Amino acid sequence: MSNPDAETAKGCRVLLKSLQREHTASTRALLFLAMASLSAAFLGNGCTTTPGQAASSIWPTTSRSTDNDPVKLRDPVRMHVAYGQWNERSGNSKEARASYEEAIEKNPKSVDALLGLARLDILGGRYADAETLIAKAAKQAPQNAQVRATRGQLFESRGEWALAIEEYRAAVKLAPDETNHRFQLGTALAKSGDYEAGLAELTRVQGAAIAHYNVGYILHEKGERGAAERHFAKALQFNPELKPAGTILAQYREARGQISADALAGMENPESGVRQVSGLVKPADANRVTGDFKAESAVYRSESMAPPSNLTDAQREQWMNQQAQP
Repeated sequence: MSNPDAETAKGCRVLLKSLQREHTASTRALLFLAMASLSAAFLGNGCTTTPGQAASSIWPTTSRSTDNDPVKLRDPVRMHVAYGQWNERSGNSKEARASYEEAIEKNPKSVDALLGLARLDILGGRYADAETLIAKAAKQAPQNAQVRATRGQLFESRGEWALAIEEYRAAVKLAPDETNHRFQLGTALAKSGDYEAGLAELTRVQGAAIAHYNVGYILHEKGERGAAERHFAKALQFNPELKPAGTILAQYREARGQISADALAGMENPESGVRQVSGLVKPADANRVTGDFKAESAVYRSESMAPPSNLTDAQREQWMNQQAQP
């Protein structure tokens, strides 16, 4: 006798492969609908409609939108929104935009479709377009937490931290059980310089170890290596198995040793002009630090790293040479 769950999981895998092969948007959307419905029938069988993870902090976690319930995907608008969100999480902005636009064509008042397009516009730097879309969504649902959070993302992208934090706080108040909004609030607070408040919010949704790691990485991006190192060390105290924290701490120490060696060489050769700089991370290694982690509510990361601000011209040149190393 066949196992129903195994058969369902097999069906999901077949549909997923078909979904990845199809080149027609409408056909892909229908396949996605079939797979979502099949998944809903047998929860916990290992079938998933999200084979990839978001590569952008613009939408760190899976949406809990009312339009993203597989059981309710009989409505074509909801189907297109769900497929758009799936593509957005997978990093396929072109397909996501096409699906959101189809949803809006069928229902110009779809809040989730409007916000989906707004997020894509924020990601692409089209802030005026995003603002217009958010305003349309707010007109339909002024007390919608996702509307406030998306507006917070817009302000954050423009570096308007006070306004972003205000919107994220409103989103948390409207939907206190939505951990994504609290994650956004925590990272915005930390990026704005309020590290203690940011740490408190992140700890509530991530636990102490990952929260300290995330605050450490934000400090790392800002070039505040000493403070970053303290948070990475704290993260390891709470969870000795948190490998990214251990890796970056090791790289800090290795870099300090390298700079110290260069400084000694500079004393023997004064023309080199190299001085010791504490906490410099070799960029080639820094790429490995972030390689296994996505910008999600589990672990925050960034793709790029600027040189420390306190380098001399000679040290900055050395830093750039290290960055060019494979």
